[in-house]
Order: sequence, then C-alpha cells, then structure tokens
Amino acid sequence: MDLTLVIKDLPDRQLSQNQRQHSHFMKLATLKKEERARAYVLILEALQGERPEFKSPTRITFSVAGLRHDLDGLAGCFKPWMDALVDADILIDDGPKYVRSVSYSILDGEDRVEILIEEV
Repeated sequence: MDLTLVIKDLPDRQLSQNQRQHSHFMKLATLKKEERARAYVLILEALQGERPEFKSPTRITFSVAGLRHDLDGLAGCFKPWMDALVDADILIDDGPKYVRSVSYSILDGEDRVEILIEEV
C-alpha cells in the first residue's frame, strides 16, 4: 500500500533553526508542541476521512515546493510531521522498526508539501 498526502495550506514556520539554538527550553517545548499539533491537523485534513495504517516497514519521502530554507535543514523541519503521522495512527511508530528510510526532495510549482509513504 502507498499513500500520498498533499498539504497546500502551509503554516508559517514558528520555529527556525536559529530559534531552536537560542530559545529558553520552556519556550522551545511549547513551540515544538504547537508545530506538532499544526502538522497533525493538516495531515488529518489531507487524509479527507481516510484512515490508513501502515503496520509493516515503510519508506517516507517529504517533497517540498516553495522551499525557503536549505535542503539539508529539512530533517529538523519535518520531525513534527513524523510525530504527527504517528499521532494520526498512520504509522505505529517512527522508529527504525517501522520507518526504514526518510528522504527529502524539492518540487516545482505552488507551495505545498507532499508526503509519500510506501510499504517496503
């Protein structure tokens, strides 16, 4: 089973890499929770009522159009999204038993995030 989620209504990122390095830990914890909650809501909207659940190992690709940051910074940006996939019961866990690889790519066109989840 494969699943592609397309998220077009992207929120402004509340937590830049600079903020992560220079913020008080309590403020940082609050901002991380807010990012995870926003990602969860956007993922549920993209599912449009579907409730797939991947029980076997997966490969996940995050593709982004309208990137305003370097590609190498995407791993940290998508941590809340990985957690939200677990919160939404799409993934059982985001550990290596269930997620075998994560990759990132750049798309052309209007701003959006596409999340491709493939069973391996």
